[in-house]
Amino acid sequence: MTEKVRIANIALNMLGEKAITSLDDDSDRARAIKIHYETARDSTLEAHEWTFAIKRWIPSPDATAPVWGPSHAFPIPSDVLRVISVHGDNSSFSVTNDTEQVQWLVERNQVVCDEEVIYCRGIQRVEEEGRFSKLFDQALSAKLASLVAVSVSASVDLQANMLGFYAQFLADAKSRDGLQGRTRRIRNRTLQKSR
Repeated sequence: MTEKVRIANIALNMLGEKAITSLDDDSDRARAIKIHYETARDSTLEAHEWTFAIKRWIPSPDATAPVWGPSHAFPIPSDVLRVISVHGDNSSFSVTNDTEQVQWLVERNQVVCDEEVIYCRGIQRVEEEGRFSKLFDQALSAKLASLVAVSVSASVDLQANMLGFYAQFLADAKSRDGLQGRTRRIRNRTLQKSR
């Protein structure tokens, strides 16, 4: 069984439905999961700063500057679902958590700002299910269950329950996943206060 099918079966189990052996099974359950899987995965990735999905990059400026306003535009890589932070130099990553960001906006598929060089962090589309954390597996399964609940079980109440599970799994992930790296941030704040 692939990891994708395992996640699909967790979602189906949450709904009280029978497991599938493949997303290509000839069943309404498999078809519903297959239709919603990628959207559920990407939206769940985008909903939180999952540590396994963080990507850092230094984009090259676009040859064409914005017509007005910011002086530079930088393309966002196609595998980045959400830009988290933009910095004018790479030393700010070692100081505190995103306090030295430059003024920036995302417009269309570009970061626009007045800096000539930028250092970016974002959430990358992760398609290899083996990289997912267990908390992400749970959140994705609940999101998937909420999306297929009505078509599979014809229950709006069950869909609402799955959305509640999804919200709870995200809250758990935000509290647990956010603790990683905290020691460095506390230490840096302590150093700043002593200066």
